[in-house]
Amino acid sequence: MAPLPAASARAVEGTPRPPPSISLRFVPVDDQTDPFLTLEQDSAALPEGVFLETELVTLGEGPPTERRYARVSPTRDESVEAALARTRPFFAKVILPPKESLSFQRLVTFDADDHRRDTGFRTFVLGPLPIITESDVQAATTRAPDDQMPMWTVNIELTRSGSERFRTFTRDHIGRRMAIVENGMVMSAPVIRSEIAGGRASITVGGGTPSESAETARALANALDRH
Repeated sequence: MAPLPAASARAVEGTPRPPPSISLRFVPVDDQTDPFLTLEQDSAALPEGVFLETELVTLGEGPPTERRYARVSPTRDESVEAALARTRPFFAKVILPPKESLSFQRLVTFDADDHRRDTGFRTFVLGPLPIITESDVQAATTRAPDDQMPMWTVNIELTRSGSERFRTFTRDHIGRRMAIVENGMVMSAPVIRSEIAGGRASITVGGGTPSESAETARALANALDRH
């Protein structure tokens, strides 16, 4: 998960620190587009550290279908951020439908001692228009892990207009994926299982140690609640 930018320094000692800036978008994932299909048999066209993987996705009703995505892995002595920066010119040339974009999700693993290791990034093709943004959030709170949800979550309450757009979209796109994008990076891309009414949604915060996840969840909720 992309780290939240630090809040700016106080202008005058004793004045309240402004909340961190935040960009949050719920965006349709375009799983109908398969932009890496023509490169599947031409690995020489891929930059070093870029690999094509296959996953099964659903397009609403009907059986799952195969789609390709790109995985970015660092070379020796290269950070994952440097690997992504090095390969961005290649991804900028990938042909997509008009106004759609490639976005990236950080990939992490944990060892037996729960130590985190960043391993790279993966791609998603995102639609041109968000369903809702941070401007549609009127309240946000955190929820600590429990028996029902073993990860930190941020619960958001939407405005009336945001709630209606969210309800309508989820009703019409059951079985499709929706990306939750924070500050330009994909946090998760869950499959819509049912219509989501009531003006509430939850964001699962993972990809870090328990203390890191708690800190990130609180910072995200704080930024959204004050937006």
